[in-house]
Order: sequence, then C-alpha cells, then structure tokens
Amino acid sequence: MLLRAEIHARLDQIETTKLIQAHETAADLRDELRDLREWVVWRETCTSGTPRYSRASWRAMRRALEEAEAARPQGAAR
Repeated sequence: MLLRAEIHARLDQIETTKLIQAHETAADLRDELRDLREWVVWRETCTSGTPRYSRASWRAMRRALEEAEAARPQGAAR
C-alpha cells in the first residue's frame, strides 16, 4: 500500500514537472515570436526594407537600451 502511494506521488510529481516545462516552453516561444515581430517592424521602419542589421545585432542594441533604461534613476527625464 505504501509503495502504491509512493508510485502515485511520483507520477503526480512527473506530471507536474512536465506541465511546468510545457508552460515555460510556451512562454519562451511567445517571447521569441514577440522578439521576431519587433525585429521585423524595426527593420522595415528603420532600414527601408534593406536588411543592414542582423537579428543578433538588433537584439544586442535592444538589450543595451533595456539595460540603460534599468540603470536610469526612477525620476530621471528621458
């Protein structure tokens, strides 16, 4: 009886872990899709359709901007 309870507990744990992983994967995919959409819009508006910048360079520029925003004091003007 104890073994059966342990097996059921382990199966519940595995199922929970798989659900968490699936949720994290879905969140990662949503972030990647958002990132791709932003890059396409940026490329089309800033480079007149000429792909001068790679997605990696755009990500680096975006990350630098986000870090600068995070480092700015809360009441500072833009």
